[in-house]
Amino acid sequence: MRWSSQAEMMFRHRAVLFEGEMHICGAYSNRGRGAVTTRLGREVMREATMMMGDRTVMRNLSFFNVVSSANNSVALEGTMANCVTTGISVQPNELRNVRIEVREGRYRVGR
Repeated sequence: MRWSSQAEMMFRHRAVLFEGEMHICGAYSNRGRGAVTTRLGREVMREATMMMGDRTVMRNLSFFNVVSSANNSVALEGTMANCVTTGISVQPNELRNVRIEVREGRYRVGR
């Protein structure tokens, strides 16, 4: 996601099957000017939704690991991700249909 030529956010996620339940793992980074970009990144992840087809799997992805923007050059590949369970039993082929949706429009970022 890019907010301006000087501020952007990158996230990476994967849905995995563990002990019969779907887990969501993810990491993100912010690049831009200071604290405002950091707060904006947190707010975007807090309002993000994980979808599987037309089904909402999880709301609030703020558990994603925040990593250095130095990892953006490799699209966050190889960075440490945080994972949580969805509590949903799925078939392995259903994991391909998992995606993140972020709210469009303006975000209010507090001080």
